[in-house]
Amino acid sequence: MGQRRELTARLNQMFPTATALRERFPQIQHLLQGEFNDKINIYEQRGNLVVSRPLIQGLPKDPTVGIISPGEYIFNTGDYTEEMLVLDGLLTASIDTTTRAKTSVLRKYGGILAPRGSALHLSANAPVIYLCRYAPTFLYAVASSVKP
Repeated sequence: MGQRRELTARLNQMFPTATALRERFPQIQHLLQGEFNDKINIYEQRGNLVVSRPLIQGLPKDPTVGIISPGEYIFNTGDYTEEMLVLDGLLTASIDTTTRAKTSVLRKYGGILAPRGSALHLSANAPVIYLCRYAPTFLYAVASSVKP
């Protein structure tokens, strides 16, 4: 319980408001519109923690900003394509799908796109601050069917 409390306090101290988040990362403030609500998401896998806050933008699934503690994680994307963007730190990410596996080392503003129905594997040796955006399947299906 102590690590949860510590990571949550750290997230709230770094970004007490969405304005503070935008001020810290002005290069991508266009992606950081909206406001935080009071909800804190906590994901625990094998004793490792990810703590995040939703950035309310009125989307079917709002983006989240959070801290990944050191460790290894697997997140299933389900019905959404997920874009993981590193805001600070270093993250190794790979995607397992039925057709291929892709591995990337992500640094500041580096990102990876995990298709719906895939497993996103993450590994961090030190805390990582991230932004995760979600897109419903139908948006990608429509976009991929349009030919230039």
